[in-house]
Amino acid sequence: MVDAPAPEGRVDYVLSLLKHMILPVSALVLHSIFVSIYNWRTFFLIYSSEDYVEMAKAKGLSSQEIERRYILRPTLRLS
Repeated sequence: MVDAPAPEGRVDYVLSLLKHMILPVSALVLHSIFVSIYNWRTFFLIYSSEDYVEMAKAKGLSSQEIERRYILRPTLRLS
């Protein structure tokens, strides 16, 4: 994970190591971000089809209020 030939000094070695770790670390970070977004979307869809959401729609609550009270709140508690 360092340049060839390996750098002589400790500081140069660490800088070379950091330069070569940018791509793998950024790939792991991006992967975890998108997996989290996918999970939030899945939980949002699960909670949006619950019976209490249908009851809130039948009561005549606004869609914004339904999303905030009955869908987002339980979804964000899982995170």
